[in-house]
Amino acid sequence: MKSFVQGSSSLLYLTLILCFYAIMGVFSVLLLEPFGLHFVRQTDSLSFASHYYHFGMDFFSPGLFNLQSDDAKAACEFPLLYYLTALIYQTTGEHPAVLRTISLLLMTSGFVAFFKTIYLIFKNQVYTLILGFWLISSTVLLYYSANFLPDSSAFALTLLGWHSFAKYWVNQTKKSLYCSMSFFGLAALLKVTFFIHPLAIAGFLLFTHRSDLKLFFRNYAGILGLFFFCLMAILMWNSFMIDYNTVHHDEYFLTSALPIWSLNSAGIGEVWGYITGFWRAEYYYMSTWHVFMALLLIALALIKKIPGKIAPLLILMVLGSLSYFALFYVQFKDHDYYILNLLPALFFLVLGSVFLLREALSSKKWKMVLPIALAAISVLSINYAHTKLAQRFSHEDEYYAISSKQAKHLLPYLDDLGIHKDARLLIIGDRSPNGALLTLKRKGWTSMNFDLDAKELNEYKSKDLGFVVTLGKDLANWHQELELLHANTELAVYKVK
Repeated sequence: MKSFVQGSSSLLYLTLILCFYAIMGVFSVLLLEPFGLHFVRQTDSLSFASHYYHFGMDFFSPGLFNLQSDDAKAACEFPLLYYLTALIYQTTGEHPAVLRTISLLLMTSGFVAFFKTIYLIFKNQVYTLILGFWLISSTVLLYYSANFLPDSSAFALTLLGWHSFAKYWVNQTKKSLYCSMSFFGLAALLKVTFFIHPLAIAGFLLFTHRSDLKLFFRNYAGILGLFFFCLMAILMWNSFMIDYNTVHHDEYFLTSALPIWSLNSAGIGEVWGYITGFWRAEYYYMSTWHVFMALLLIALALIKKIPGKIAPLLILMVLGSLSYFALFYVQFKDHDYYILNLLPALFFLVLGSVFLLREALSSKKWKMVLPIALAAISVLSINYAHTKLAQRFSHEDEYYAISSKQAKHLLPYLDDLGIHKDARLLIIGDRSPNGALLTLKRKGWTSMNFDLDAKELNEYKSKDLGFVVTLGKDLANWHQELELLHANTELAVYKVK
């Protein structure tokens, strides 16, 4: 028993995490097409990979399917994962399981690293398992663990970065610090907002060596060089992305902050209401939030016992998280996954609070009560997340995702109808920019305007429109310029004369 408590096993953590996925139903979605919450963003991400696969493997020429930009060319986050997915498609064929699996593999690596980080703090495997599963029992975190959004992969790389830094803290090996900065840099490439983490590390190193800056710059020249290399790579990609979208007249993706000060008081209150009243129950079990708050209050009461070197690091992490929260406050109204970048700071604040509480308990009896109490709230939190995940995984989106389901009915007839690979489609009845187009693997436009007049149709014809697809409606004799080719209960297809 003693050897188990004091041991640390990556294989054990991996095995239990995989069992955890099975219990939570994460594996059940690996083979599924985009569905459910944030269907639009899911299909956008998957479209990047599909565009590479169908229209050329030029890394610096990313695109989607919607022709709202020139030739559907558009850029957002660094497309490494999408490009890797397209490369795998060359062997496996095109399937959403590829990107989902890449995302889950990265997240699993991050979780294992996180468990090992907890062990480095507590030197106790019981605490490691209890706290590890408690903190990852977030509905939002698990929902995006096998998804198409880059945020979860950036989060996983951030956990790997913090683990490498924890190893540096313990062993003072520069190799670990180089690994840490590399993971952080890659995470920030995937999602630029995750740069708050390497920035916190750089600020911490500078602060703790402020007494002899010359010695610091001499001893940490390589680390600082890697930091600025990562910074330059991130700036270069984002500069390229903005120029690329400008050249191709794309304004779809967010390329700037949406700060809290851009809203009036009513707008601020509305977003805050969504965060606290709607999303908070999706982030974590409500009682987990209560325990989090209690632990943080206890930590404040024990603040004098915080080791001197840890305090500035935690402060920098919190300041970075608050800055991110303020700069992208507007996004928190409709995007639950924005919380992922705040979780590392929350994790370490909670871990630090539990550590202080454990050290403050002098009675052996109370030292036994603490892990039991934490285990109890962990079980409740896991059970709650299981219920919420089941609801999300079974959710049928009849507003956005319905277009993809309807478009599938056209797939068997594409060749017979002459809708070749380079044909341009106008899909009417799709609220998403890329949902039905991704299903059909054709470029074009989407619209909800079923009352398309001749002038509007001529504008599309001037852009080489070949076919019009109406979802959910058979509009026979709709336009004289259109020839009805195919119709069923789900859609109708017209050829532009």
